Amino acid sequence: MSIKNSLLAFSAIFVISCSQKTKFEYPITRTEPFDTTIYDTKIFDPYFWMSRKSNENELMDWVNAQGKLTQSILDSIPNGDRLMAEIEDGYIKMQDEIWDIEVVNDFFYYNRDVPEIGPALCRRKSIDAEEEIVFQGGITIKGQKYRSRKEVYAHQKPWVAMMLVQRGEANPHIRVYDLDKKIFLTDSIAPIMFNDSRGVSMTWLPDDSGLLYSQAPPSTIESEKYYNGKIKLHKIGNAVTQDEALFGIGLNGAIQLKDFETPYIYSFKSSEYLVARIRNGADDNYAFAVHYKDLNGANTPWKRLNNYVNLGDGFDA
Repeated sequence: MSIKNSLLAFSAIFVISCSQKTKFEYPITRTEPFDTTIYDTKIFDPYFWMSRKSNENELMDWVNAQGKLTQSILDSIPNGDRLMAEIEDGYIKMQDEIWDIEVVNDFFYYNRDVPEIGPALCRRKSIDAEEEIVFQGGITIKGQKYRSRKEVYAHQKPWVAMMLVQRGEANPHIRVYDLDKKIFLTDSIAPIMFNDSRGVSMTWLPDDSGLLYSQAPPSTIESEKYYNGKIKLHKIGNAVTQDEALFGIGLNGAIQLKDFETPYIYSFKSSEYLVARIRNGADDNYAFAVHYKDLNGANTPWKRLNNYVNLGDGFDA
C-alpha cells in the first residue's frame, strides 16, 4: 500500500470513527476582550491573552488538553498500528529522494537523508557523478547548537551564507560556510531580522565580495523586530561594525518609506544590478534598483523601477 493509499484509508476510518460519536468534548478556549490600534487600523483579538508570558501556564494546560483529545481519537481508530507501519515503510522508501536542489557553478547541491548519517547537504558534478557529502548533522559552533533557517549560495565562490538560529527563533545571525574547505569563515553577522516565511532577506553581491542583509533596529518590543529594517552591506573579512546601511527609513531623503514597510534585497548571477523590493502590507509592492558598483552607503543612487511586477523570485519592470 502506498503512502497516499495509507493516508486515504486513515482518513476514511477517521471519518467513520468520528460519525459514530455524537459529539467531541473539546477543551474550552477562554476568550478575553482585547483591542489595539496599529497604523490607524483597529484590531480585535479575543485570544491575545495566549501571547502573554503571565498566561503561559494556562496556555500549556489548554494545549495539553487539546493534545489528549487528539490522542484519544487517534487511539480509537481500528488498525492504527498497521496504518502507521505502512506510513513508516513508505517513508523509508523515500529516503533516496532529494530536496532543495540548487545548481551553483559546476555542481548540483541538494539535501537528502543519507543512511546511518541522517539529513545531509550533498553535491555532485553531474547526475551520474559520485556524490560528495558537504555538510552533515547539526551545526555546533563554540559548543552552541544551531540549525539553518535559510541558505543562499554565492554566485561564483564556493560559499553559502546560512541564517542560523537556536531554539525557536533565538539568536538569529548569519555565518558563511566554505563548501570546499568545509569550515565556517570567521564572519558572523548579527543582529538580523526575520522578514519573510523563509527567514532573513539576504543576498550576495554579484562579485561575491560581500553579503547584503536586513537588520532591524534594536528593540525589546517583539513586534518592532519585524519593521523599520535597513539593508546593510557586509564585506567578507571585515568586522561587522564596519557594515554600512544602504537602504531604509531615514537614510535617503528622496525615498520616504513608511514605518510598516519592509525592504528585501535581491541580486542575480546574470546581472550587475541589485533590486530592493518594498513589501507594503496594504498596497502594491514597489522596488528600486542600483548597479552594485554604485553602492555608496546612505548616498547610494537608488532608482525606482517603473511598471514593477513581482514574479515571486523574479521581476519585471
